[in-house]
Amino acid sequence: MLLIRQRPDEAAQIAARDLKLNLDIAREATTQVLQFMYPNDPGGFTEKGMKIFLQQTAPRLGIDPDKVAISQVADVSFLREAQRELGIKCRDGYGC
Repeated sequence: MLLIRQRPDEAAQIAARDLKLNLDIAREATTQVLQFMYPNDPGGFTEKGMKIFLQQTAPRLGIDPDKVAISQVADVSFLREAQRELGIKCRDGYGC
C-alpha cells in the first residue's frame, strides 16, 4: 500500500507483471485505489472511502452497490493483524 502511495507507476508495473494485467488497466486500478486510501492510516481506507469505491465500481460489474456489504469485497483483517505485529497504529481507518 505504501508503494502505491509513494510510487504509483512502479506499483502499477509490478501489478501488471505479477497479476498478468494489461499495464493500462493496472495504472487505472492504482489511480482508483489512491483516491480511497486514507493518509492517516498506513495502507488503510475509511469506511466512507470504501462505500464510495463500491458505489463507483459495482455498477460497472452489473451489481447493485446498495446490496453489497464492504465485508463482502474487502477483508482488512490480515492488514490489521500485520499492522499490530509491526507496531503500526490504526487510528480511525476501516476495520480498526
